[in-house]
Amino acid sequence: GEEDCNAGMMPNRAAVSTARRRLYETGVYRSVEISLEPAPGGASPEGTSTNRPVVAKVRVEERARYSFRYGIAVNSDRISSEERDTRLGFAADLSNRNVFGSGMTAGVSLRLRRDQEVARLFLSANRFFVLPLRSNVFLSRERQDIGSSTDSPTDVQTVADVTEISAEQVFRLRRLIDLRYGYGIGRNRTTISDSDFDLTVRVARLQTSALVDRRSD
Repeated sequence: GEEDCNAGMMPNRAAVSTARRRLYETGVYRSVEISLEPAPGGASPEGTSTNRPVVAKVRVEERARYSFRYGIAVNSDRISSEERDTRLGFAADLSNRNVFGSGMTAGVSLRLRRDQEVARLFLSANRFFVLPLRSNVFLSRERQDIGSSTDSPTDVQTVADVTEISAEQVFRLRRLIDLRYGYGIGRNRTTISDSDFDLTVRVARLQTSALVDRRSD
């Protein structure tokens, strides 16, 4: 859509860039264009030659509410000088970018490979209640074959089942720095077929990182 906004003074390039960035950060728009045009019949204030009323035209294009992506991957690892292990994988993601009309994004992703299966649910919001904190919550389930042996008459498999829930937030510090912090807790159960080995452990992770972005546009 397109909207005209009257301004009482000529905004500078930094103000226009900031307005564009804030619209992108809502996560609702895939395209944002802001153009400044002289106001019809507008005249420069007395004693000035450059400042005059303008009309800011903002044209935005919304992102599609639903998104579905899928793809395949081929991994080929050399086991020995004469043997390679080639595995085919499949991936798919489905997301809704405006859950209940709230602007939050929810989705599910799936990764399948001969030795690995991963499913993940996630919920993302650009604000945490009234605070400008981008927040994400993940729930994942993974089953992975971490080792197998064919030396015995029956195949022996070592399988790890991992369930994890995690949350993270992103805080913008002084416009140039994004500070990310999060916490996750999960359960890892490892079993070996044809044996009594069954080990379950709980794992907790506290992580943080920072991103510095000095781009002007």
